[in-house]
Amino acid sequence: MNLIQKYIGSDSIKPKINRLSSPEWIRTKQRAKRAVEDMAKDLLELYAKRQELRGFSFSKDTLWQRQFEDAFPPMRKQKRRLEAP
Repeated sequence: MNLIQKYIGSDSIKPKINRLSSPEWIRTKQRAKRAVEDMAKDLLELYAKRQELRGFSFSKDTLWQRQFEDAFPPMRKQKRRLEAP
């Protein structure tokens, strides 16, 4: 229930309200379901393409880079967090 929010839209256009058992409501639900399925399909295709791509591997840190990062402990902590598997 914490995901439900008040509808906030354009002042000039009011949302259409349908009865739950009406054919209009059934069509609205079907359109929403199709839209969600299309979005899920697009996301699956995107993630599949991303998995096929080869990533970029950065070179190991140099002594100077480590010394610089050690001068800023929050930066070093953040970098360790990003490098974690």
